[in-house]
Amino acid sequence: MDQYPDIEVDGSDTDAPLNVARRVAIVRQYLPPGDCRLLDCGCGAGGYLMALEEQAGVPGYGLEFEQKKVDTAHARGLHPSRVIQGDIQAMPYPDSSFDTVLLNEVLEHVPDQQAGLDEIHRVLKPGGHLLVFSPNRGYPFETHGVRRKSSGKSLPFHTPFIPWLPLRIATRWLDFPARNYWPAELRSLLKAHGFEYRHHQFVWQTFENLTGLQPAWMRATKGTLRRLSLVLEKTPLIRRMGISQFVAVQKPSRP
Repeated sequence: MDQYPDIEVDGSDTDAPLNVARRVAIVRQYLPPGDCRLLDCGCGAGGYLMALEEQAGVPGYGLEFEQKKVDTAHARGLHPSRVIQGDIQAMPYPDSSFDTVLLNEVLEHVPDQQAGLDEIHRVLKPGGHLLVFSPNRGYPFETHGVRRKSSGKSLPFHTPFIPWLPLRIATRWLDFPARNYWPAELRSLLKAHGFEYRHHQFVWQTFENLTGLQPAWMRATKGTLRRLSLVLEKTPLIRRMGISQFVAVQKPSRP
């Protein structure tokens, strides 16, 4: 991965209303009381920044690599001082600038994840939290447009069992535009960069896009969908096949 791939995941629930509300509820558990300086790295067009302000009362900041998404965020009302174009691998912020850093389905796309995590550690205040949503390799379907090396053609989205193949075998025939992590692998990666582990959980999708629900239907069934997602997240064995995982880690209060 030499550069950030231009990927929009097909059928993703990431920006769907129920999923946004679910993820904001998880994030707000780790926000400090009072004033909180939050940075959303890879914030896209600012959807989660707007949701965090509306639902958690936190007017955060955003860093986004793609200028067109930054422009969209500004057009949606986010001030240019809050959302800027930049690279997580070399961020334009002073040391110890933020209480909380959010990576929402971003780390897997960073070309040099070592540099990115070092930069996050630098800009976090001592005692600050890094909150990571990322793909869960226990989810049995591929969601990032894997391509055949022989032909360059993409496999269909949600091709089953690709994530479960050993990488040394899969990478002989397939190109992966994004990483996919086993839970222990992700925790070890974060701990290796000086973060202290606090919490891990699996996150199930909310089925909004996969079911093709129209707004009226979604309003009528959102309670059922939310309950179904929460039940699956708590069911032994099944919960391990959630589409994503969430990890909370903390920068030590003292060096």
